[in-house]
Amino acid sequence: MRKVAMRSRIPRLWVVVLVCISVAIGAWHLPRKALASATVQAAEPTRTANTVRFVADQDYPPFSRRDAEGNPTGFDIELFRAVAAQAHLQPDIQVRNWDRAVDDIKHGRVDVVPMLVTEQRRREVLFSEPYLHFYHLAFGPRGSHYVATLDDLAGKRIAVQRAGLAWDELRHRPGLTLVEVDNEPSALQAVADHRADYAVVPSIIGYEALRRFHLTDIVALSPAFFDTGYAFAINAQRPDLVAKINQGLRAATTNGDAGRLYIQWLANLTPTEETFRSGLYRAAWVIVPLLALAVLLLVWGNRARALAGVAE
Repeated sequence: MRKVAMRSRIPRLWVVVLVCISVAIGAWHLPRKALASATVQAAEPTRTANTVRFVADQDYPPFSRRDAEGNPTGFDIELFRAVAAQAHLQPDIQVRNWDRAVDDIKHGRVDVVPMLVTEQRRREVLFSEPYLHFYHLAFGPRGSHYVATLDDLAGKRIAVQRAGLAWDELRHRPGLTLVEVDNEPSALQAVADHRADYAVVPSIIGYEALRRFHLTDIVALSPAFFDTGYAFAINAQRPDLVAKINQGLRAATTNGDAGRLYIQWLANLTPTEETFRSGLYRAAWVIVPLLALAVLLLVWGNRARALAGVAE
């Protein structure tokens, strides 16, 4: 009877090992969900006098977008978090459609929206000091005519983001047919789908969209257009925020936060891909401790059997 009991311990031992593996797999995924939950809670702060309602375009990578868990992220968003921390402001960060974000800042429903600086916009909102400089390019099918000037776009279908800078600059220009889209990456897709002849978008957004959507037959076909600064647009009813945000922006620059975020989000647009070797390394962090635990349990079981034999 004792030998039967000792044998029955061996299956139980592997049950323990399997339970440990299940717990480890659950723990591997738990931190992401816990972090996401904490992020969602942090995104809904209690309103105070220092609360700043920040809104960005929901589909403007690498500057602003939603991550896999639905939380706002991107260069503009992370930079503003750093600026707000330096300026002792409490950011209430959201992302939404661009045309709605522009309308909200113009009508004072939000406090800050990152955007390109134009004279028309200066008449409607305030601006921080610029933290980037942008220019636009005309993208089209490989082998298409080079667009040396905007006059070369006459008679063509041009995809632009609704309420974007290119839309502002081109909508009153005679001889053009604008193909309006919700976001600038979709302008490149419109060219790829033959719904437009060219897309006029900021250079970095265009190249990122080519990479993300694998649009290998779409290329840049122009010199730089609409060279302008990029800054935080500020609610005209909150002039007090201009000095605070400028101070926070300067502090985030001098302490290295802005440079670190630039390198993280803008200096390398190609994400690191998981390889077989890196996958093995990641798995080893879970498997090796579990194997060590299994060995300890086996040793403990053998010792227990040996002691039981001595007792007999």
